Amino acid sequence: DVQPDFYGRKIAVATSLGAIHIFQTTENSLQLVSQIQAHVGPILKTDFSHPRFGSLIASSGFDGKINLWRENNGAFEKIYEYQDPEKPSSMTYITFSKYNNELLFASGSVDGNIVIHQYKNEHFISNKIFALFKSLCNIFLL
Repeated sequence: DVQPDFYGRKIAVATSLGAIHIFQTTENSLQLVSQIQAHVGPILKTDFSHPRFGSLIASSGFDGKINLWRENNGAFEKIYEYQDPEKPSSMTYITFSKYNNELLFASGSVDGNIVIHQYKNEHFISNKIFALFKSLCNIFLL
């Protein structure tokens, strides 16, 4: 997966080895500025948050985890991790709400479940929508 940030100044490249490579864009080139060992196994999707929430990157992986990373002085630290406690399965999709005034993102898994992740009162709340689809799901969140 390859995703630009909101302004197109950074690009996140997800690898099959579980890493995210962050590149800074210039007029003529890309420069590798950071690497995150994000998952055990392939990363299936990444997404940048809206800049009003800072420099955040979410990643979903074959390992069944959703991770949220915050940039701090050029390095990324994990600030949130989610894995379905009942039945972990590959997380195939993740997307931030770009037009909402609160930090909100959704994830989808290979078994068709969708989870809405919301930051409230200094912590994350995860609400699972059970088996909305029968198989692999991609979601779009406004």
